[in-house]
Amino acid sequence: MQSYVPEYITLNLLLSTLLLSALASLIAGAVFAIFETRLASVPRQALWNAVRLLGFSFPIALVAYIAGYLSTMGRSSTIGNVLPAVLALVGGLNLYVFGSEHKYRVLISYCVVLFASMLLYGTQYGAYKRDTDQEFRLRELIKVEAKLKLIRKNLDLPDDFPAWILGTEPR
Repeated sequence: MQSYVPEYITLNLLLSTLLLSALASLIAGAVFAIFETRLASVPRQALWNAVRLLGFSFPIALVAYIAGYLSTMGRSSTIGNVLPAVLALVGGLNLYVFGSEHKYRVLISYCVVLFASMLLYGTQYGAYKRDTDQEFRLRELIKVEAKLKLIRKNLDLPDDFPAWILGTEPR
């Protein structure tokens, strides 16, 4: 069977989330720098914005990615459990930010977009991983069944397994 090493899975999750949140921070930092500074100082301001945004991006991306990944890896319904919580969070932030005069509207909007995109990425990756692991498990079971049939043939036993092994009665 396929062996799982929790340390590598955790490291992969953290590094991929860090990479994606850093990429989102660089893009958003460049966009914010274009709108708020002169053209000559855009690269330096973009880098400074990206560094500041990474502090917000990484925790939000990590929570969203883990929520999406775990909701699809488990057999529970994503629509019934995760989606209402996400919509309540987005609706609450919408009321908070746009209901009052607030100077962090752009930052909170960026965080909501990042949260939604990382949640989507986490669900897609979790669904892909679940399907590939299931396919791998079925292939391994087929190999085990072939080995058992070969052993039964070598021992001159009947091809069919006895009913007491399978837990069913013969027909």
